[in-house]
Amino acid sequence: MRLLLLEDDPRLRSAFAARLRADGYAVDEVETLGEARAWLDRGIAFDGLVLDRRVPDGDSLQLVEEVGGTAGRPAVVVVSALGDGDERVRGLAVGADDYLVKPVRLDELVLRLQRLLLPRTRATTRITPGVSGRR
Repeated sequence: MRLLLLEDDPRLRSAFAARLRADGYAVDEVETLGEARAWLDRGIAFDGLVLDRRVPDGDSLQLVEEVGGTAGRPAVVVVSALGDGDERVRGLAVGADDYLVKPVRLDELVLRLQRLLLPRTRATTRITPGVSGRR
């Protein structure tokens, strides 16, 4: 499974990417909307997008709206410090499949991605905090 990770904080991006890779995902990392758009314009088939909301060149909900209507679009998980109810509802309303509020537990992010990306029969994997969900 291939993911595009948009996170402008280098420490968070590194932690997210390391955990996702440890769980078997191929992860391409970017820190701006422009970079994310460039990757998507390459025609790469991403299975999922993990998007920080506030990045240097805008709000990633713009990107969610852009990919929202495309056939076979990737699953979208927003991970944001913008966590009040209105912001979460807005993210889901524009097309995000899930919305997590920072600080986020990495095991929760992995589990939610598994639930979105894997067939239901394989999505029953239980994750123990601090233990990789790899099989």
